[in-house]
Amino acid sequence: MTISNEEIISRSSHASRASIFVEFLLSRFSSDYLSTGTGVIDVAGGRGAVAFELQTLRGIPCTIIDPRGNEDCVNMTDNKNPLHTGEIVGKTGWKAFKKLPQEKNGLYGTFATRLPVMFNDSIPDQYPSLFRDCSIIIGMHPDSATDFIIKVAARLGKPWAIVPCCVFPTANPHRKLLNPPEIGGERPVVGYEDYIEWLKIESGLKDIVDNNVGGVDWLRFRGRSLVVWKSAVLWKSVNTTS
Repeated sequence: MTISNEEIISRSSHASRASIFVEFLLSRFSSDYLSTGTGVIDVAGGRGAVAFELQTLRGIPCTIIDPRGNEDCVNMTDNKNPLHTGEIVGKTGWKAFKKLPQEKNGLYGTFATRLPVMFNDSIPDQYPSLFRDCSIIIGMHPDSATDFIIKVAARLGKPWAIVPCCVFPTANPHRKLLNPPEIGGERPVVGYEDYIEWLKIESGLKDIVDNNVGGVDWLRFRGRSLVVWKSAVLWKSVNTTS
């Protein structure tokens, strides 16, 4: 997949990426679906920007799983935070929040639950009801947790959506792609494009032709902005390693 220089220049800034990712989720899964059960699980959610867009601004329940704890969490009461001073972050932010109706499920204006633990394939056993009843598992640049998100989602039959970033080829020698027939053999997954291809193959997306079931889309922000996603349909066994 290629993209023009004009398209790259026209993309929104880094600060908008959380709202753009959430708008994508809403377009693919709907607010009602994302709000079902225990809601969205946001893996490696960092300071909580995506969770803020989901729960605080839209009332969609969200749980952040990130070992970094609460100290870096988005804080609307911090005078240094642009959300508090009224600056719009993406298309939302504090001004947008003040205009939202305060109803639905009572979550508007509240902060997401945070579990300060490392995400891996044993996490669902530690929090069974959270994962059993969640609507989707997501990750915005989840780095080393990327493979685990797909593995856990496949095991539980849950939809997922990931914006991959770092490849970490040395730490993941199990990732291999077949070379063209004229060359033969396998090659390690080293670059970003190969990583996207590997994720598609491992998750079964390579064989899907219905773009309502899953696929790869561009998000309009600078940096690593491909979102790989899949609904809870047509699962293939994922053989990532821990």
